[in-house]
Amino acid sequence: MTNKLVIAAIFIGGLMSSGFSNVVWQEGENYSKAGKGAELAIAQRPPASGGAALNGMAVGLRGETVSYELLLEQAIPAAKIIFRFARLHWKAGMEPAQFICLIENAGVTHKLKLNFGDTKGWGTNNGGEWGLAEAEAGDLSKGPVKIFLTVDSETGDITLDGFFLVPKEFKLTAEELRELNRIKIYNYGYAGLNLSYSAVEQKAFGGFDIVVREFGQKKWSLNAALVDEQGKEVISFYKNSGLEVNGTERINIRTKEVQKLADGNYRVRVDFNEGKDRLEFPFTVIGEILDLAVGKKNEYKEFILAELLTGFKNSNKEQHGSVLADLKYAVDYLENTIVFLRDKRGAGEESERKKALSFFEKARNKTAQSFVLDLKNIIKQTEETIARINSNISPYPYSGRFGDLRKAFYSKATGKLEPYRLFIPKTYEQREKTPVMLALRGGGGDENYYPDLDDGAVLKIMEKDGLIMISPKATSGYKGDGAKDLVQLLELVLTAYPKADRSLIFCTGVSMGGFGTYNLAVEYPGLLAGVACVSGTVSKGPDAFGKIENLKNTPCLILHGGADSVVPVAGAQRTAEKLKELGYVHELKIFPDYGHDYHGAEYMNLTLDFFEKHTKFRR
Repeated sequence: MTNKLVIAAIFIGGLMSSGFSNVVWQEGENYSKAGKGAELAIAQRPPASGGAALNGMAVGLRGETVSYELLLEQAIPAAKIIFRFARLHWKAGMEPAQFICLIENAGVTHKLKLNFGDTKGWGTNNGGEWGLAEAEAGDLSKGPVKIFLTVDSETGDITLDGFFLVPKEFKLTAEELRELNRIKIYNYGYAGLNLSYSAVEQKAFGGFDIVVREFGQKKWSLNAALVDEQGKEVISFYKNSGLEVNGTERINIRTKEVQKLADGNYRVRVDFNEGKDRLEFPFTVIGEILDLAVGKKNEYKEFILAELLTGFKNSNKEQHGSVLADLKYAVDYLENTIVFLRDKRGAGEESERKKALSFFEKARNKTAQSFVLDLKNIIKQTEETIARINSNISPYPYSGRFGDLRKAFYSKATGKLEPYRLFIPKTYEQREKTPVMLALRGGGGDENYYPDLDDGAVLKIMEKDGLIMISPKATSGYKGDGAKDLVQLLELVLTAYPKADRSLIFCTGVSMGGFGTYNLAVEYPGLLAGVACVSGTVSKGPDAFGKIENLKNTPCLILHGGADSVVPVAGAQRTAEKLKELGYVHELKIFPDYGHDYHGAEYMNLTLDFFEKHTKFRR
């Protein structure tokens, strides 16, 4: 598909022409020394320069320092330093992170103070989550430079793409970089792509821009193409081995060839500087699956309406309500996914967009590929459910079905539809009893958090060790009505799966889910055989341990990162000390270099090992 392309190349020259030959860019991840090991200090951030950045955990707490060593090939009189960073103020009242920056050069130390404010994200999703912070750095001489960046507030937590050392006349704005969702920055300029999202509907493809800005290098080579999953060129977008750049050049790519593509996973690939460097952006073509989803959504709506009038065939009242909730959830998921994906190109009514954004509030970093997989799985699951209902195979259309299921129930406490993911191991039918794991997501997740974590790592453990896993969205949280919802959900699953072992119900959760795990155990003593609280245990307050005696017969594992700046490790230590004082079975594991995240397979394996040690559960 390399012929008959319609390519409009628009060159906008002379914008922000630098005329500077003494611009220096330093990648944030290429540090000299940091408080954490390289594995933890470096974060993969596709919108960052080169796709990587310094992890915020490396400068998460007061006093932590990261340092850099550079060699200036020429002096920079009246220099300034410009940091490109990302930081999310995830709770009300958060203040900008404060840092001290020391610059050592030619026997002189320059001390600077910088504030890093809220950029509305951690730099994971798009260029719009990155901002700039700058300060005057004084005269810098030719030769070695050492830079020390130290946290000077309670927390730091900035994801650092890198920094510039430039003359004070040099102009760079956060706005010009925010539109670029892939970028590579050099001493002599940058090149970037402004594709907004990886989902592309063939008939609605509006093109994209390649943006090049020079800081001194006037001649660039560019070769842009669309390639398939094997790296084979499918469409040639643009090729120029002698592109003259004066300031900023913007090349607009448009082609009707995209309309001929079959659904699938592709990549926009841009090679520049004679093939020495490359930018890539996922390009998932979704027109066919979206059309199918629209048709199935309408079909399922009609089926629900018909069954509401007659009652589900061979279903008792409780099963009728359960299956109805599942079908309603399938319709909602299809409907909102369609709007969400099309919203990335500005389609859809405003009210529909708001509903979809709310539905996926905790999943905005999902890739187009994962959305497509979700659509396929939901359609496949719902088709089988309806087929079973129509054929009267079983009074309950999930009998004999294993693996990962997307389901929902109506809360008795609130009346709301509560989605959840349910995993049934293949060994369910063969075993006399099957343990149950209730997995509670954190404040930034939804029902998909554990099943989708690390490419299904947690589900693989559930299959290997033969556990049922329930992962609720928990729209009401984990206290009050939220806790009642968890109990209702457990009873729903235990009733539907009589081989589920009521004496081996476990619960684990991370962050907000860790607090929720603790709360469920103390509010409903005897319900759980064991708990694992990760990055969260007991909330602060004078009556924090008011019901801790209810854990007397519930073994409690506490996992926490020593570098956690969101929920300080001190809370985990206080809880462990109280459990020790009471003589209750517990274990505290602190990981000095870990932050707030859940470390999929590692944490789940530790959890099951603990339960095996202290309950009748066997792996």
